[in-house]
Amino acid sequence: MALSPATAAAVFYFFYFSIVGVISPYFGPYLKSLGFSSWSVAVLLALSPLSRLGPPVLWGLLADRTGQGRQLIQLASVLSLLGFLFALWRQDFWFMFLGLAVMQIFWAAALPLMEAITLHHVGARYGQIRVWGSIGFVVASLSAAAVIEWFGLSVVPWVILAMLFALAAVSVLVPPWVKTSHTADIPLRPISSFFRQRPIIWLFVCFFLMAFAHGPYYSFYSIGLAEQGYSPLQIGGLWNLGVMAEIALFWWVTHLNQRYDSLDLLRVSLLIDALRFTCIAMWPQLGWLMALMQLGHAFTFALHHQAALALIHRYFPAYAQGRAQGLYIMVSFGLGGSLGGLVASGSIVTGK
Repeated sequence: MALSPATAAAVFYFFYFSIVGVISPYFGPYLKSLGFSSWSVAVLLALSPLSRLGPPVLWGLLADRTGQGRQLIQLASVLSLLGFLFALWRQDFWFMFLGLAVMQIFWAAALPLMEAITLHHVGARYGQIRVWGSIGFVVASLSAAAVIEWFGLSVVPWVILAMLFALAAVSVLVPPWVKTSHTADIPLRPISSFFRQRPIIWLFVCFFLMAFAHGPYYSFYSIGLAEQGYSPLQIGGLWNLGVMAEIALFWWVTHLNQRYDSLDLLRVSLLIDALRFTCIAMWPQLGWLMALMQLGHAFTFALHHQAALALIHRYFPAYAQGRAQGLYIMVSFGLGGSLGGLVASGSIVTGK
C-alpha cells in the first residue's frame, strides 16, 4: 500500500538526518584520528557547506522547469552514495576530498527539493513531519556513540555508508513534485527579480549571519569538547540534548505560528543565538552550561528554520519554490556556514 505524502516525507527526513547524526558529532574526530591537520579537517568538513553554494539552486531550477523534483531527489541520493564509496577507497586527502565533494554536492541538492515538496503537501504541519529528521539524528547519533565506544572511531565511515544506502532505498517513496500553474512554454520569472523587495534582501542577510555563526559550531564543537576532556559518549549526549530540544520545538511550532508572526519568531531566534554562542565560547569547561546552551538549539535551529521556510513560502510563488529553497540553502548553510567554519579554522591555525 502506498504511503501518504506526509508519511513518505517523514521516512525520508528520518534517514537523511540520520546521516547528519553521525557526521556532525563524529566525522571531525574521525578525520583527526587519521592524522589530518586542523586545516585539512576544516577543508574536508567545509565541503558540506561549500556544496550548498551552487547545486541546490541549479537543481531547484531543474525541478521548477521540468516538474521532476522527485526523480532528481532519487538521482541525488544514489550519486551521493557513490561519491562516499569513492572517498572510502583510500585514506588519502585528495581521494577523500574528491569523494566527499561528490557526496556532499548531491546530498545537499536533495534537501531543498524535499523541503518544497513537504511544504506543498503538508503546509502548516511541516514541523510535525520535519521532526522525524531530528528523531533520526538522535537514533543514529546514540547508536553510533555506542558502536564507537566498542570499536573506536574507525567504524564511523561504515556507519555513514549504511545510512547512505538506506537513504537511496527510501528515496523511491518521495511524494510527487509541487503542482504549479506554470507551463513549459512560459519563461520562468528570474529568481533575482524577487530581490527588488527590500524585506527579502534583509531576510537573506539574516539567513547568512545565522549560518555564519553556526559554521565554527558544526566544524569544531566536537573537537573542542574532546580537548576539554569530554568523552565520545558525553559529546554525543550534548549533541542529542540539543536535538531533543529541537524535536520538542518542531512539534509545538505550529501552535507558535498560530499566535506569532514568523518575522517575530525569526528575531527571537537571532537573539538567543547571540547568547548561546557567547556562553559556548567563554565557558566550554562548564558541563552544566554546555547542556543548558544545547537546549538553545531549539531556538537557534528549529525555530529559525521553521520561520525561514514559512517566510520563503510567503514571499515566493509556487513556481519559484525550488529555486527559492535552493537559494536559502546556498546563502545560509552554503555561503554563511562555509565562511564561518573557514574563518574559525584560520583563527585556530594562527593561534588567535
